[in-house]
Amino acid sequence: MKYDDASWHYGGNYPKNLPKKNASTHIGMFLTWIIENNFVGEFHINESSKEIELLKKRKISGSDFLINQCDEKFTDEDLNEYITPFVNQYYEDEYFEDYYLSLGNTIGENDDIYLIKDSWKNYETLKSTIDKKFNIWKQKNN
Repeated sequence: MKYDDASWHYGGNYPKNLPKKNASTHIGMFLTWIIENNFVGEFHINESSKEIELLKKRKISGSDFLINQCDEKFTDEDLNEYITPFVNQYYEDEYFEDYYLSLGNTIGENDDIYLIKDSWKNYETLKSTIDKKFNIWKQKNN
């Protein structure tokens, strides 16, 4: 199952002056949360172990990992079985709103979410929101 794809975002009304990489920021931040919590799928454990370590050491960003290891696509192959039910519910239903509510104040009121900076500071802000949602989900489902 494909959850997201950077190309879905940089087509159409995507701001022409922005690099395509900006379309990967929101996906990459979520993927970073997946990797930091050891919820990454077996494929990446086998094929991307060096890059996983670089990400965990914050030598590369989640969007770098998404672009270079996932061909700009976020799929169920990127996940282990435990986290898949949470991602199925959360990513599509709540994540985008949480992303904007957590980080929208870092851009102007009328600016596009693709202007949100791909930074570790922003990731840390978003991470706490995802952690809260995951803990709520875990309490309901365990």
